[in-house]
Amino acid sequence: MKRTRGSRAAAPAVRLDRMMSARIGGDAANRRVAQLLREVREHVGLTQRQLAKLVGTTQPAIARLENAKYRGHSFGVLQRIATALGCDLDVRLVDRQ
Repeated sequence: MKRTRGSRAAAPAVRLDRMMSARIGGDAANRRVAQLLREVREHVGLTQRQLAKLVGTTQPAIARLENAKYRGHSFGVLQRIATALGCDLDVRLVDRQ
């Protein structure tokens, strides 16, 4: 079956929409993680430097994790931070319906 110009243009647009939707959803999740880390750290009365020392990392690394635009959260680091803050890390998969 021969593709028409219109069908070629539609396929990338659909892929782009899906990619943007996933990215927007990911950005919201990153903002929530960053905000939660900062709020809990401040609630327990730790500075970024103090938390970094407990976790075994640097203050700039903690600052990056608390930045809403940061996309490199790793489960291992989040687990170490949760432990240092006296929390459990709870990861859930939620139906989007």
